[in-house]
Amino acid sequence: MGVPRENDNFGHGGVQRNRWLLGVVVAAVLSVAHAIPRQSAFMSGLKPACQQAQRRRSRSFHRNRSPLFVALFSNDSLQNDVVLVGGERALEEENDEKRSLPPTSRIKGIVFDMDGTLVKHVIDFAEMRRRVYEVAAVELNCSVEEMEGQCVLELEKTLVSPKAQLGIRQVFGDIERKAVKDMALMDGLDTLCQYLDACGIRRAIVTRNVERNVHLMQDLLWTSHGIPNFYPIVARDTVVEDTLIPYKPAPDAIHYICQQWNCDTREVLMVGDSAADDIAAGNRAGCGGSVLLQSMNIELDNDSGGGVANSELEVREQIPTVTVPDLPTLQRLLLLSNERKR
Repeated sequence: MGVPRENDNFGHGGVQRNRWLLGVVVAAVLSVAHAIPRQSAFMSGLKPACQQAQRRRSRSFHRNRSPLFVALFSNDSLQNDVVLVGGERALEEENDEKRSLPPTSRIKGIVFDMDGTLVKHVIDFAEMRRRVYEVAAVELNCSVEEMEGQCVLELEKTLVSPKAQLGIRQVFGDIERKAVKDMALMDGLDTLCQYLDACGIRRAIVTRNVERNVHLMQDLLWTSHGIPNFYPIVARDTVVEDTLIPYKPAPDAIHYICQQWNCDTREVLMVGDSAADDIAAGNRAGCGGSVLLQSMNIELDNDSGGGVANSELEVREQIPTVTVPDLPTLQRLLLLSNERKR
């Protein structure tokens, strides 16, 4: 089966006006299957959720929304899954505009990182750093310890010797081939994509991986779930008009994507698992929100080096709007944020 290479899923006219309602219906249906294992908890929370919905009817856009939808996406279902910076619960304060995501009606697109965000964390960054530092230490006639903290991608560019550059590229190739072999889609990716497509929200990828591996991921997503491709994609080897687009945390890739979408960066969200790369890139670009994906609130080793903040400004750049443990929680947060701000 052929794999489409572009997903232009932005609605216009009547579709644009009704995209949020359609997204709600699709997300509610898709979430039923995930709710079945928690049936008893669902039933115990159904009555309070319905009562809460009844109180909100006078100010809600959806006056006839389903109690099922309310129960599945009530604030109670999120309070242990989503945290704001400083440990506050997501959407704990309804009027806290600066610390919650904009409603989907204001989001034109979402830019995703790939490794650790769309696919499960399988790249051995510790092994990558060790091997690259060994190559660089020989080239620079220093100890491996002296190389600690250096960005491995920057080392590939700055080392003069072709032999050293080739050695580093071989390390990248070895690590990434193993990651491709073990590649597995992140849980909930298919339903999140379906929800975003139904809302007319575009999807793009910015990754420090290479384009070839992004296409493999997209092929897997298409053959497994029939999900159209993310577009555009910007990898570390993406060339536009004979020029490499600088990789994260530089904001250039996000600016390029917004140009392709013909939208402002404030209408775009950045989602990724690295505060140093993904969140910093989103904040530097001026995105309308940034989401840090941190499984079970445990930070995995996704450091390719050079991500330590050296100034107060860099520290602030690495602060996300919200932190979520998984993609289904992000989907529920988008729904709840939309509900509270309509």
